[in-house]
Amino acid sequence: MKEYGGMRAIGMSNRQLVKMIIAEAGTYGISGVILGCIIGLPMHWVIFLFTSFLAVREPAKQLQRMSIVENISVQ
Repeated sequence: MKEYGGMRAIGMSNRQLVKMIIAEAGTYGISGVILGCIIGLPMHWVIFLFTSFLAVREPAKQLQRMSIVENISVQ
C-alpha cells in the first residue's frame, strides 16, 4: 500500500495504478501456473508411483506367504 501511495504522490493516475495492479496480478497468476506445472506434474508422478507401489505391496506379500494350494482354492 505504501508503494502505491508513493506512486500516487509522484503523479500516477488512478487508471495507471489500476493497470499496474492488473499487470502484477497477471504476472503472479501466470508465473504461478507455469511454476505449478513445472513442479506439480513431476511431484504428481512421484506420488502416483509411490502410492501404486504401496497398494500392490501388501497383497503381494500375502500371496507369497500362502501355499500354492491355498492360492488356488481361494475364491
